[in-house]
Amino acid sequence: MPDLDGHQGGSGAAAGIPGERVVSETIDGEVVAIDLESGRYYSLEGPAARAWEAVQAGHDFDGIVAAVADAAGLGAAEAEADVGAFLAELEAEGLLAGGNGSGPPAPGPGRVSLVLHRYTDMQDLIVLDPIHDVDETGWPNRRPE
Repeated sequence: MPDLDGHQGGSGAAAGIPGERVVSETIDGEVVAIDLESGRYYSLEGPAARAWEAVQAGHDFDGIVAAVADAAGLGAAEAEADVGAFLAELEAEGLLAGGNGSGPPAPGPGRVSLVLHRYTDMQDLIVLDPIHDVDETGWPNRRPE
């Protein structure tokens, strides 16, 4: 599980989220996060979105657990293991500082549905440099290698 206690992100980055590589926006309660290095993008809804927002707001682990438990209608003790597993999954995907994209850890007990939807269908376009990697017709046409 990532250590979120006292972590401060640099250059305006929220605590725990590597702001130089991950951007996100909340739209109608759904969080859409994009890893600009890998080109993967993610969707988080319900308690998972509340967890992301708590991390983004700089809350420590207990604060994140409280936000998720409140969203799920559970006590903090009931949500703690699932939140820990979810934060470890975010870290493994590289969405939290210190993550390396190595893949998801073991799931929590399943009391709280914390789902990270992962999409790779637009990876090539997201990581395409619109100035240096395109042909003479421009973006989104990749320069032949």
